[in-house]
Amino acid sequence: KELSLLIPGLEREDSLIVALAGHGVQFKADKEPYFCPLDARISDKSTLISLLWLYDQLKYDNPSGVGCKPRQKLLLYDACRNNPTPESKRSITTSRGLASNSLPQIAPLPEGLVALFSCAEGQEAHQHEPLKHGVFFYHVLEGLKGKADGDRDRKITLDEVIAYTKSQTQIYARLNLAISQTPRQKGY
Repeated sequence: KELSLLIPGLEREDSLIVALAGHGVQFKADKEPYFCPLDARISDKSTLISLLWLYDQLKYDNPSGVGCKPRQKLLLYDACRNNPTPESKRSITTSRGLASNSLPQIAPLPEGLVALFSCAEGQEAHQHEPLKHGVFFYHVLEGLKGKADGDRDRKITLDEVIAYTKSQTQIYARLNLAISQTPRQKGY
């Protein structure tokens, strides 16, 4: 709902960042991936956020007729992995016809949208208590605070944030958790 209220006030020169952190699911009988917000009820799809709906909202000529004008749009998607196991703290049971979905492969992205997913297909998006965030979002935030400014010009570009987040997430996960977590980019 908040996104629908925000979009009409945006202009072409604005930038839009949409960030989702939590669980991603896909019903086995359905090809549409969903994100589970905090108040989600798996038995009620109306409480989930359809990624196809989200993509529609981010189109310049979206179905609502308002249109999402910003030239630059970034979707940050930090969700659980594709193959959950019961020991995972972020997994959702598959007993109700669900598959966990960390890297949804769906319709093409709207023009101007870049999506950065927290991990590759089959990997888990990890959290690490000392960071107070997931590994991926910790590095997104650090990048936006200035650490991504590779050329030290005091301007943080989208390319710099993406490059910083990808490399630092992989390095941190390998060195501190002894696992692979490889953020993936779609679009741009």
